[in-house]
Amino acid sequence: MNTSYAKGLVSNYKNNQWAIINSNFLPNYDIRDSRCVWFSIDELQGFLDSIKQPNAQEVNATGVRIYFGAYSTDTPGAQANYNHLHTLLMIATHSAADGKNYDFDAATGRSDFANLQMITALNQGHLVPPPFNVDGPSNMYQQGNLFMDYADNS
Repeated sequence: MNTSYAKGLVSNYKNNQWAIINSNFLPNYDIRDSRCVWFSIDELQGFLDSIKQPNAQEVNATGVRIYFGAYSTDTPGAQANYNHLHTLLMIATHSAADGKNYDFDAATGRSDFANLQMITALNQGHLVPPPFNVDGPSNMYQQGNLFMDYADNS
């Protein structure tokens, strides 16, 4: 991918979606939302390995759909300071004869989510910037976000 193109994507998000989200967050919650989510290679590989496992329905994963989400005070297992912040949720998809990619639970091969108590999904990445009070640290370079620092400062 062209570096200028990637920089434009990150800058456009910051100047549009992130700015709109924060116009609500700052007065109501005194926080800024995350701008990216980090997952380790091991977490990603573990998720990919888990969705490739055979299931009773013999449905094979052919892709991953990434949903945007937000934590709430009652999100099980979420860090308390992640309340109201962006997150990502990854769910397996399979290609059907009609050419569409359908979400499904890779462990069971089922798509009737209303009848499943658990699904194979990946969440709980590390939010960047991490939650902080608006007066707190915000230097992306110090947090290891070199590309975000580049997009914001060049």
